[in-house]
Amino acid sequence: KSEARHFQDYLKLAYSYGDKADVDAKIEEIRLAERELIESPDEEFRFHSGVPVAA
Repeated sequence: KSEARHFQDYLKLAYSYGDKADVDAKIEEIRLAERELIESPDEEFRFHSGVPVAA
């Protein structure tokens, strides 16, 4: 629960100090980058790795 709360707190701060369109655009940019990292093959398996490469 604390992770979700921190996430919400940071979003509130971003929207209170930044323009909504800018914040939304940055969130989309980060979302796409994280998606690529999660879904792309990874040569070295780690806790937060992407898809493991077949041996």
